[in-house]
Amino acid sequence: MKKKFQDFKKIFKNRPEVDLPMSDEERTVSKIRVLLNEEISHFEKVYKEAGYNESHKNFKDVLTALKDLSKNSNTIITKEAFLDAIEETREKLPQKESKMGSAMAFGIGDGSRNILDKVEEELKTPESKLTP
Repeated sequence: MKKKFQDFKKIFKNRPEVDLPMSDEERTVSKIRVLLNEEISHFEKVYKEAGYNESHKNFKDVLTALKDLSKNSNTIITKEAFLDAIEETREKLPQKESKMGSAMAFGIGDGSRNILDKVEEELKTPESKLTP
């Protein structure tokens, strides 16, 4: 059995990889996915530099919701599905009206909503305006 698998690997080892053609919508969603990951990384970096970490409940909850969206975005191929995922994530975030205990905690919720707003705005932008 192992030999058959090794033979199979030899056959396909030198075979060139083929990129399947992507539709404009799939290309847009792919670019948005990159933007989302960059924004989440920046958000996490800023708050960790400010002293927040995984032990702060609000920060952990918000970061988990954003990272879940990022992870799930790998399976999303349409703008509509991405917008739905953004709305689901937005519902998981602390509401603007809620009292979270500190200005920094409020900033965490507000910053995360800003990320979602920016991604949502880019999704609604015509193709020609998206940055490569």
